[in-house]
Amino acid sequence: MVKQSKLEIKYNLMDIRSNAKEYVKMKEYEKAKIVFAKGLKEYPNDIDLLYNMANVCKILEEYEEALKYYIKIIEISPPDCRTVNYIYSHKYVGDIYCILENYEEALKYYEKVGAFYSTAYDKNDYQIWGDYDYHYGEKGSHIKITQSTYNDLLDFLSKTIQLWQNNKLLYFYKGNLYRYFTEYEKALECYNKALDVDSKYTVVWCNKGNVYHNMKEYEKALECYNKALDVDSKYTVVWCNKGNVYHNMKEYEKALECYNKALDVDSENVIYLHHKAITLEWLGRYEKALSCYYKALKLYTGYSYILDNSRDTIDELIINSNDKGVSISYSFLWSILGDQYHEYGRYGEAIIRYDKAIKLNPNHIDALRHKAIALEKLGRYEEAKECYEQIKGMDMEETAYDLDYPLNQILYGPPGTGKTYNTIAKAVQIIDNLDENQIKEMTRNEIIQRYEELKENGQIEFITFHQSYSYEDFIEGINPETDEQGNISYIIKDGIFKEICNKALKNYKNSNNTNLNNRLDFKEAFEKLTEDTNFIDGETLKIETKQSYYNITDVTNTTIRFDKKNGSSKHSLCIATLKDMYNHKTTDKILTGGLKTYYDGLLNKLNNINEISENTPKKVENLKNYVLIIDEINRGNISKIFGELITLLEEDKRIGDKNEIRTTLPYSQDTFGVPNNLYIIGTMNTADRSIALIDTALRRRFHFEEIMPNSELLKDLVVKDINISKMLTAINQRIEYLYGRDQTIGHAYFMNLFDIEDEDEQFKELINIFENKIIPLLQEYSHENWENIQIILRDHYKHFKLNKELKEYDDELQNNRLIQSKICSKMDLIGFDHDDYEDCITYRVNPNINSSEAFIKIYDGNIIKDINKTIENKENKENKDKKDTDRDNI
Repeated sequence: MVKQSKLEIKYNLMDIRSNAKEYVKMKEYEKAKIVFAKGLKEYPNDIDLLYNMANVCKILEEYEEALKYYIKIIEISPPDCRTVNYIYSHKYVGDIYCILENYEEALKYYEKVGAFYSTAYDKNDYQIWGDYDYHYGEKGSHIKITQSTYNDLLDFLSKTIQLWQNNKLLYFYKGNLYRYFTEYEKALECYNKALDVDSKYTVVWCNKGNVYHNMKEYEKALECYNKALDVDSKYTVVWCNKGNVYHNMKEYEKALECYNKALDVDSENVIYLHHKAITLEWLGRYEKALSCYYKALKLYTGYSYILDNSRDTIDELIINSNDKGVSISYSFLWSILGDQYHEYGRYGEAIIRYDKAIKLNPNHIDALRHKAIALEKLGRYEEAKECYEQIKGMDMEETAYDLDYPLNQILYGPPGTGKTYNTIAKAVQIIDNLDENQIKEMTRNEIIQRYEELKENGQIEFITFHQSYSYEDFIEGINPETDEQGNISYIIKDGIFKEICNKALKNYKNSNNTNLNNRLDFKEAFEKLTEDTNFIDGETLKIETKQSYYNITDVTNTTIRFDKKNGSSKHSLCIATLKDMYNHKTTDKILTGGLKTYYDGLLNKLNNINEISENTPKKVENLKNYVLIIDEINRGNISKIFGELITLLEEDKRIGDKNEIRTTLPYSQDTFGVPNNLYIIGTMNTADRSIALIDTALRRRFHFEEIMPNSELLKDLVVKDINISKMLTAINQRIEYLYGRDQTIGHAYFMNLFDIEDEDEQFKELINIFENKIIPLLQEYSHENWENIQIILRDHYKHFKLNKELKEYDDELQNNRLIQSKICSKMDLIGFDHDDYEDCITYRVNPNINSSEAFIKIYDGNIIKDINKTIENKENKENKDKKDTDRDNI
């Protein structure tokens, strides 16, 4: 091997780190790990590679492997080393030992980190001491404190406080230690010293309140919590703790108010939901209590064990509830509880909970299916058979899954009506099988967070159509690809619609609702073939042929490289060709000649994998819904994008329905259909293109739902005496009169004003909305007819065109106008009088809007009357002055 120069090594390492860190940025940690492993094979003692490899292993929760790399850094570094990688390696080793519950080892490494900081640096270096405190805090929070370690830690803290007496963190940690061992008076003394250093130290106020809470001195606890909230009004833990105090004081309404404050900031916190549910029970609001329990379960399945301890309470809540729909909705509670016991092999207890779910909702198909599987595990096959018969005999229209959502729907309306947000809400509703009331109970943030989760899970895809969007983008197309040698090959790339159809179909096959062929697709089979071979580390995959064998040495997106049994020359096979053979189950009609033997060997392997897969009992999946959201669907060429597949969208042509249709795709020759668990939701802006111009084929296959501006949603929004609801209503009435209802303005433009607490900031944002959204939209609608814009915004004052004196924008009469206008004299502009030219009016957006009356006048006619009266008085005065002047001249 040729020895590399230092410069070559440097640049090689830079390439390796750069490539791996790109994968880390994209959160593709497995790929990053492969690149780091390849680098360490060549440079086994490179500290940076070791450190990054360890970090990736830690992220992947491969703790033993991460330990190996961190400890190697420590071992190969010189004893006096104080680099960041060296010190943090000690810290991370301590963290991992804590995770592995080896607390004694963890303590050793945390102590070493403390020793580095206390001996190597000046005690007045605040940044270093900040890090030291952080590591001490980690040590104290992870280690299970015993009486002996308690004394050690107290001694450790006392010595450290002597070095730096004004360190609030150290007093805080010491106070926590006393609180841990219920020495409350000493804890309070430490917290008070921390507050002497920083009176706005919120976490100390919080913990001080907790001490008083434990001492049952509730008024003092509330006083501390209020101090914390004065500094940070969104400190959710404090709101929850304050709620707990009120609950213990039996002031349940105040407790509920506090829990709601916490949930306004952190809507998916299971602990806050749990406390709220308990308080709602005490208040007798059973339906809302159940709703909290149900939401907590959906957010965190581990919460089911907490909830299961009060299962009798759930029964009572359902019985006491006045809502008859609760039984069906909350049968899911028992089903999820059953799933938890099922997962841990406690099948008898799981069946008890499935029975409760089925009792509440006899058509709960999940509970029936999972009960059947649990019965099979216990050898109770006859009972399992009865469950399957019950599922088979069900009318699917009556199951818990079918809430009658259209498979294809388009939301259309003017801009700003919340069409895109409504598609997100509908997607969540469809996938989680929620009715209208359940989706309305969720906050906007909860819906968006749930949408992001489902999108990450692959159940939702979002795309936007545009004029250049094509069949190749949407269904499939041929893309060029270049390998390392610069050779160009062409691969068939699936579009987003085909990808989500395949995901939905795979789930549909794996559920009990179908008897479709379970043959693996090529990608799945090929991944199974190569999954145990690490080609980067030099491993090879042996493939048998009729008379010999060969070894696969590498696989790219397009190529399989291999070595023959004899000879060192490199050979390759094309993945696209292999896929074609696999789909046709033979090589005979596709290939003849020398390479056929090698393809045959691979095809036999893939077919064997598929045969094993087909004969292996599959884990039964729940039938899931999938959603494709197409924003601005009317901006694309529908016929061009959907092509021949437009027919497959019809409800009775979907896979699994009585008239199902499949077609052969032009590039891949794959057989393709659209499964009936895929929903398509589109949006259409009616101001962009009239609905009448939409492709007729699309209109016949989609359910259309109009989304119009809804001023009622803004009825509680008042900014500096401006009633936003009345203002929007007035604007839209004038727009509809001038241009039609398709050009009205939606309420969504103003919704973010609800999130701004400060009224001055609200007003600034309102001005921003008009300047950057509303007025540009009106310009587009009116084709720059500024006079009409003035009419819409009520800026057209009486006799304004005739008022020759208003030649400047800064006239006081202009202050309350959003769109200002002035007379431009031809004499001033061109310098002489001419019959071919006239005086003109110019317009601009008021650059200094500072009065709420500029907006109130849009809907309040009294302000306009006052302005017109001012103009009239001014004109009368000017006329009188002119007459007086004329008389004097006579």
